[in-house]
Amino acid sequence: MRLPYNLGLHRETGQYSSQEIDGRVLNKNDILTFTLHNKSEQDYYCYLINIGVDGAISAIFPNPEERMEHARVNAGKKRELTINDGVLMTDQAGEETIKLITSTQPIDVSLLEQSKFNRRGTKGLNPLERLLVNAVHGRRGDRSMQNDDWATGQ
Repeated sequence: MRLPYNLGLHRETGQYSSQEIDGRVLNKNDILTFTLHNKSEQDYYCYLINIGVDGAISAIFPNPEERMEHARVNAGKKRELTINDGVLMTDQAGEETIKLITSTQPIDVSLLEQSKFNRRGTKGLNPLERLLVNAVHGRRGDRSMQNDDWATGQ
């Protein structure tokens, strides 16, 4: 199929659940599209975030410029994201992490975005620099909180 926005010709290779795609090897310039399926009896706001190989974090869905209501997936409904809604094109080798966040209330997804970083080990860093590197890479204390209003998966 020919895709818009000068993405060229592509061949569909199949549909995969989030469990099936985990560990699957993707090639450079593969394009992932997404279908969100809300099997619950409550409306949820859904967000797809890409954490790239280079540490960049960007919203796949919804575009941060969209209204917050654009992220809502109604109870019992499926939402197939089109090329205009959000896709992921693998543009470099390495492991991509796709984070799904669901919430009963809308969030400003742009708060999660960040540009790529130059990753370096913690050896030779002062304690504050080590703390900052650990915060960027998600290493935190053993603190946990229960909350029925949101969930996440990757």
